[in-house]
Amino acid sequence: MTRHRWLARVDLEAASPLSIGNGEASVHTDVSLVRDAFGLPTLPGSALAGVLRRIVLRAEGETTAGRLFGRARGAAGDGREASTVTPSWGAIHDCRGVPVDGPVERVDAAALARDPILGPALETAPMRRDHVRLDHRGVAADRAKFDRAALPRGHRFTMDVAILLAGPDDDADAIVRAALRDPWLAIGGGARRGYGRLRCVRLSELRLDLARADDRATFAAWPGRLDAPLPEAVITTDFENRDEGGVAIALTPFDFWRIGGGKAPARATGADKPPHLFPLTERAVVWDQAGRSGRIEETPRFVVPATAIKGALRHRTVFHYHLIKHREALAGGAATSDHVVMREAPTLAQMRPQAVDALFGYVHEPDEREAKDRGGEDPVAAIGRVLIDDVVIADDDIATGVLWHNGIDRFTGGVLPGILYGEELAWRGKLPVRLRLDDARDVDAAARRAFVEALRDLVEGRLALGAGANKGHGFMTGEASHLEPLAGWVETGEAVG
Repeated sequence: MTRHRWLARVDLEAASPLSIGNGEASVHTDVSLVRDAFGLPTLPGSALAGVLRRIVLRAEGETTAGRLFGRARGAAGDGREASTVTPSWGAIHDCRGVPVDGPVERVDAAALARDPILGPALETAPMRRDHVRLDHRGVAADRAKFDRAALPRGHRFTMDVAILLAGPDDDADAIVRAALRDPWLAIGGGARRGYGRLRCVRLSELRLDLARADDRATFAAWPGRLDAPLPEAVITTDFENRDEGGVAIALTPFDFWRIGGGKAPARATGADKPPHLFPLTERAVVWDQAGRSGRIEETPRFVVPATAIKGALRHRTVFHYHLIKHREALAGGAATSDHVVMREAPTLAQMRPQAVDALFGYVHEPDEREAKDRGGEDPVAAIGRVLIDDVVIADDDIATGVLWHNGIDRFTGGVLPGILYGEELAWRGKLPVRLRLDDARDVDAAARRAFVEALRDLVEGRLALGAGANKGHGFMTGEASHLEPLAGWVETGEAVG
C-alpha cells in the first residue's frame, strides 16, 4: 500500500439553492432533501465524488479520471481500479460557522432548532420552487405541476477529502484542488437549471509520507469529527468570491417585468388592497468576512431562476434551428424538407429536434411514436450542455409597481363582475446573466448557431422573460458584443467557461 497521503478539510458554500433529493416525496413537497442523523440537510460524499470525477474527466481525460476515481474496467480490457479519492459526507454549519458533527446523543436538538440558520433548515422544505412538467413538444403539460424542496444559497458545509498518492511526485492533489475550485462544481438535482452550485471558501491541507515518524503522528492526530480542530501542520487557504468564468450578459429591462412564484409582496405597496401575484424573491444566508457569524438576510432579493431563462432560450432555439435548416434546404435546391413544408401534423422530431434536445438535455420515456419518429429508441435522459446560473439582483437596483386587471369571462370574452386582481411587477433594474457551455462537438452546428441567435434575440429586445410578454412586459436589452466569446463555440463546439 502506498505510504503517501493528501488530507484536506474543505469548506463549501452554496452559491445557489441546493436540492439534493432523497428519492422520496412527502406530503409537503414532491422532492425532499437528503438529511443526516440530526435531520439537517447534508452533502453526500458519493455525490461530490461523482461531480469531481466529471470535472476531472473534462479537464484531464478518461485515464486521469479513472486513476483518481476508479473505473469498472480499463480501456484495454484490464481489471478494475478502486478510487484513490475518499470524500466524507458534508456537515452543515451553524450560525457560528461550526459544522454540526459528533455523537447524536450529545447534540442538543433544542439548540439546533433555536439556531437562526439551522432552525429553518430543519423544516421539511426550507425553501420551495414551483415547476411544471414539459410534454413532448417542450411546453407545459396540462395539470403537471410539481415543486422541489431546496436549501437557500449561502449555507456552508465542511467535509474531509483524502487521496492515496502514488508517490511524492503524484499531482493528484493538485488536480482535485483545481476541481474543487472549478466553476462547474454543481451537485444534486437541477444542476443544469440553476441549483446546486458550490464555491470553495476554505481549504486546509497537508501531504504526508507515512515512512516519517512525524508525519505518522500528524496522520494519527487528524480528527474524525468535522467540528474538531486540525493539527498545526495544516496549510489553510481562504478563497474570496471571484468571477466564475463563462459568458456574462448584463440585461436591462425596458420597463416592467415579473418572474412569478413569490408568496408575499416584495415591497410595501401602500395600497388598501394587496396584490395577488408577486415576483419571486428569496432570502439567503450571509456571513461575515471571517465566516464565523452567519445570519439570514432580512430583506429578500429578487431572483430570476435559471429555468425562466433556459425555457425561453430553448423555445427560441427550436425556432432558429428550423429557420437555419429551412435556408439550408432552399440553398441546396430541395423541393421539400422536414424543416420547410409540413403538410401533415408535425412529427416529434420536428417539434423537439434531437440536436436541440442534446443541447438543453431531456427526460422522456420512449414509446412507439418516438421510436418511429426518431428511428429507434433514445436514452431515457441526457444532461444538457448549457449551464445557466440563477440571477440574484441587488436590492438597490429594483423598484416595484402594482398593476390592476379585470377578470375575463372565458366564454364571452367580457369582464367578470366583481373580479379585480393585481400583480406586483419589478421595474427595470440590472440582470447579470451568466452561462457556461459544455463540450458540444457532437451536437449539430446548426443547433449551436440557433442557440446564439436566440441569445441575440434576448439581448436585442426580441425575446421576453417571465410573465406578461403579450402585455409588453419582460423585454430587455443588453450588449451584443458580450456574445463574441461564443463564436469559437459555434465553430468548434469546445467548452466555454
